[in-house]
Amino acid sequence: MNYKFDDKVMKKEKLDYISILKEIPGFDTLKPEHLKKIASIVKIQEFSYGNFVFREKDAGDAFYVVLSGKVRIFATNKENAEITLSTLGPMDSFGEIGFITGNPREASSRVEKDSKLLVINKYVFDVITEHDPSLTRFLINILARRLKVDTERAVAKSSREQELKQFWIERDIHESYILKGRSKHIQQLKSFAEKAAENSLPVILIGEKGTGKLALASYIYEKSRYKQDRFITVDCSAISQDYTGQDVRSQGTSGIILGLLQESALFGHLKGSLTFTNEKRLGYIEVVEGGTIVIENIEELSLSVQNKLLTYLKTGFYKRIGSNER
Repeated sequence: MNYKFDDKVMKKEKLDYISILKEIPGFDTLKPEHLKKIASIVKIQEFSYGNFVFREKDAGDAFYVVLSGKVRIFATNKENAEITLSTLGPMDSFGEIGFITGNPREASSRVEKDSKLLVINKYVFDVITEHDPSLTRFLINILARRLKVDTERAVAKSSREQELKQFWIERDIHESYILKGRSKHIQQLKSFAEKAAENSLPVILIGEKGTGKLALASYIYEKSRYKQDRFITVDCSAISQDYTGQDVRSQGTSGIILGLLQESALFGHLKGSLTFTNEKRLGYIEVVEGGTIVIENIEELSLSVQNKLLTYLKTGFYKRIGSNER
């Protein structure tokens, strides 16, 4: 069963918390009486984009499960730069360590997409576990599972960083553009670009060929808080040429093959997942993570790839071809 957390559900006076808990990894193994106890103390909170769930050194007074949206866990170094520890999506949990130990938070958590979180208050949980220590053991098991997943992700991240390093060594350096002119239209364009640069929302630029859409995209990037991060452009009309060295569209190649080439270029694929290549590939969206990607001629993408791209823009998550990992 896939439980949907839409606004109508959230406005009900009484939510079926037991059904919600059964959908969460770890909670689904609890006995009915334990599920009932936890369901009696949980609540659901909504957090808007950019809001903190908690900050470093806050009291460890709650345990959270992401029902929808996206939450980033990060620490701050001596230079006050944010170091991302993990990015969490639906059914991921966080806050377990402080919840168990009662120690202050060792990292901060901030919402990257509007989110709904299931929240268990530590004080109330401690009251019910005084009479049922098995619930504490259950929470420790969840923490152990989380640590195992984090270790596996760390190993994968090390390999991925090497791949990314090689990719950028072979990639051309980004060329900056300058918007010149004093006309009313140019000033309006600059004003629009600067407003667009103030947030992290996707921007769509519409204009005839040769009107400077890439220059405008570059200007937005230069004015944004991401200007120190990666910048990459992808021309959807040239993906097959870049990938295979020839334009497969002019050769009557199956639309399915072309769609797979496009999906692989944007989102990547695992080794052995495609019959026409034995190599693993990183997608452009992955290699520019945290930076800016400009996708040109988006209308050239197959409908299935457009749908996957739209899902990514809405949720912030995607999967490589052949992978079950977000």
